Amino acid sequence: METRRGVPQVPRPKQAAERRTRPGVWHCRRCRKDFTVRIGSVFERGHVSLQTWPCAVYLLNMGRKGVSSWQLFRVLGVTPKTAWFLAHWRGLWGG
Repeated sequence: METRRGVPQVPRPKQAAERRTRPGVWHCRRCRKDFTVRIGSVFERGHVSLQTWPCAVYLLNMGRKGVSSWQLFRVLGVTPKTAWFLAHWRGLWGG
């Protein structure tokens, strides 16, 4: 996400956003669409919060033998399915 003077740019027409509609959501008057800072990143279509990802990455990297998805489920407070996805994200994205 590119910014200009602290205001994020709309990813499609590449112009600065006009106004903020609610916390975390900006509105472009030119294309009349709302957008967030997730647009154009790997997190765009994900339902996992941006605060959960760094915690999950930290836990996965600090464990000597790794961390089970069940432990991620208990520590992060996400669903077991989401915990499994977070535990296997490297393999899913080719890392």
